[in-house]
Amino acid sequence: MVNAYAEQWSSVAISESESTYFYDPASVIKEGSTVKYWELANYKKPLTAGNLTVASSKSLMLADCQSDRYRTLRVIDYDMSDARGRIVNINLTENSPWLKTNEGSVDDAMLRMVCKSAN
Repeated sequence: MVNAYAEQWSSVAISESESTYFYDPASVIKEGSTVKYWELANYKKPLTAGNLTVASSKSLMLADCQSDRYRTLRVIDYDMSDARGRIVNINLTENSPWLKTNEGSVDDAMLRMVCKSAN
């Protein structure tokens, strides 16, 4: 299991909506062609759903470096940036489907950075 409290974030990409994405190099664990790691998203404009407001999300991810695909294992949403403040939602998504990256996307940049750091 990857440490849920790793906090050494390294910037990877900024999305078109100006949200900033990071990963924690200290959390990277390589297992064959796959890599587990923690990812942080700081949303420029907080996400809202009903009475929930999410300013940042910390996600446990699994990347397949040979197949350029990834999946989300766990998501923890916070009401403040940098995964701080109150936890407002937790999703355990261990059975989420594999998703392919799109060239030039945030996910593509993240996968390339994480896989490079694991070698």
